[in-house]
Amino acid sequence: MKSSFVRHSKSKPGLLLASSLSCFLFLWGMQTAGAQKPWTFTVHIEGRVVGRPQSHALMLGEDTKSIWIATPTEIPIRNGRFSWAVTDSVERMYKMAFAEEYQQGAYRGILFINEGDTLHATLYSDERAAENVIGGSPQNDSLYVRKHWVDEQFRDVRRKQDSLRHAGNYFSEAFETLEKRQDETTNDALKEQLAGEMQDMLDDGRAYSAEAVALERASRRIGSRIDAADKLAYLGTPNTYHYYLLKQDLSPFLSRKKPVPASLMAQFLRYEEALPCHPYTDYLRDKINANTRLLEHKPFVDFALPALDGTTRRISDLIRGKVAVIDLWASWCGPCRRHSKELIPVYEEFKDKGFTIVGIAREMRQLDDLKAAVEKDRYPWTQLYELDDAHGVWQSYGVMGAGAVFLIGRDGHIVAQDPTTEEIRVYLEKEMF
Repeated sequence: MKSSFVRHSKSKPGLLLASSLSCFLFLWGMQTAGAQKPWTFTVHIEGRVVGRPQSHALMLGEDTKSIWIATPTEIPIRNGRFSWAVTDSVERMYKMAFAEEYQQGAYRGILFINEGDTLHATLYSDERAAENVIGGSPQNDSLYVRKHWVDEQFRDVRRKQDSLRHAGNYFSEAFETLEKRQDETTNDALKEQLAGEMQDMLDDGRAYSAEAVALERASRRIGSRIDAADKLAYLGTPNTYHYYLLKQDLSPFLSRKKPVPASLMAQFLRYEEALPCHPYTDYLRDKINANTRLLEHKPFVDFALPALDGTTRRISDLIRGKVAVIDLWASWCGPCRRHSKELIPVYEEFKDKGFTIVGIAREMRQLDDLKAAVEKDRYPWTQLYELDDAHGVWQSYGVMGAGAVFLIGRDGHIVAQDPTTEEIRVYLEKEMF
C-alpha cells in the first residue's frame, strides 16, 4: 500500500506546488468575492447519552490533532443530553471522547463530519459502545453504516478470541514460556533479547495456538473484504468520508515506515488535487514527506529552536560533522523519558568521539514541567523545546504522538527512526572505530 514522493518526482513537486497554490487561490477568491463576513459555517450536534450516569462532559477535537496535545473543547452533558455548535471554515472529521475516559488517559474516539445543519447523536455505555451513532447528513450516515457493518463482520471472531484468551489458550506454550522468562528476569539485555524473540514469534505466527491461528486467518479474510469495500468507496468522488477511508489505508504504512504503493499514492495525489485545502491533505503530505525522508536516507529537517537557557539554537549547528541522535520527547511522556535516560550512558561513552544528542521537548502552554523533568532526569545534552507546536517540528518529522528518536549519520542524513539503545551503540561502535 505505498510508494514515495521521489518515485513520482517528475509530477510530484509540480502537483504539490499546484495544490498549495490552488488552495491559496480558492481562499483568496472567497475573500475577494464581495463577502463581508468571514467564510465560515456552523453545524449543530444534538445528542443523548444512554446508560452513562457518570458522564458529565464530552471532549471535542479535530481528527488530525491529538487531544492530548491540542486542548479539546468541553461539551457539557446535562440530564443525559448535550447540544453544541461547531463553527469551522472547512469540512473535516471531528472526534469526541467522554471526559472521564480522557482524564484517565484512555478513551474510545467517537467520530463525525461537520456536514449538514443538525446532526443527531446517540451514545451508549461501554457495553453497547458498538451501537453509537451520529447521523443527519449523507457522509455521517455512510460513516456509521460502515462502522456497524465492520463491527458485525468481526463480532463472531472477536467473541471466540475473547473466549480463548479467557481460557488461557490464545498463545502458544513456547510464546508463554518466553513471556514468563521476560517477566522474571532483571537483566535488561536479556529482557530486550527476549522481547525481540517474542516479536519475531508474533510476526511469523508462532506466538499463537492452533485455534488462535485459525481465528487470525478468519480475521484477515474479513479484513480483506472490508479493505475491498473501502477501496471501492474512496475510488469514487473525493469527500471527507472517502478521504478518511483513504487515510486509514495510508496510515499503517506510514507508521511502519514502508514505501507507499503506487496505487495508493495515485489516490492521494488525486485527493490532494481535488481537495487542496482539506486538513487531511496537509496531514498526509507531511507524513508521506517524512516517510520518504527516512526511507531514502534524506537529510534531517533543520530547525532553529529555543533552548531552556533563553538562546535559540539551530540543530545543524549542534550536530554538524557528528553522528547524532535527535530525541523528540515530552515531559509528560513516560516511555519517552525512559528511553532518553537509557541513552545517557551511551552519550557519556561516545561524546568525546564525535557523537552527540539533541533533545527537543514537545510542551504545551508552559515550561515548568519540562524544567522539572530535565532536572530530575539529568540529561547532559542540549535541550531545545517546541512550545504549542509553534514550529511544526513533529509534523515535519511525521510523528503523531509524543516522541520519536532519529539516528543521524555524519553526513546529516537519517540512518534510522526509533532504533533501540543497543542498535545505536552497535552503529556507534562501527562508525567510531
